[in-house]
Amino acid sequence: MSNVFQLFQEKKIEGATDHASRIAIAVAEIMASNGQLAGAVKELSKHLDALDSVIEVFEETSAKERLMHVSKVSRESLTHAVCELSQQLRKLPNLRNEFIEYLAL
Repeated sequence: MSNVFQLFQEKKIEGATDHASRIAIAVAEIMASNGQLAGAVKELSKHLDALDSVIEVFEETSAKERLMHVSKVSRESLTHAVCELSQQLRKLPNLRNEFIEYLAL
């Protein structure tokens, strides 16, 4: 999960003066970035499909099996990462609310 957050540029949120507004804006930006990431994952999936088509043409069985295994592992890793990200993003609004309540104390 920490790798995902490294993708986002650190920037000052302008127009927000209080912590609650900054948190709300940051959460919205993360959710929007997730949408962009979903598009990139979909595009990557298309490329993996194309790769599978190319692998099917190989005549050498050992190379073909090795490449199919690598492709399968790549897809599984991608699927796992997307699922983990989705689970963490579902927690984000609750964490935001808890943090805002904490700041109010």
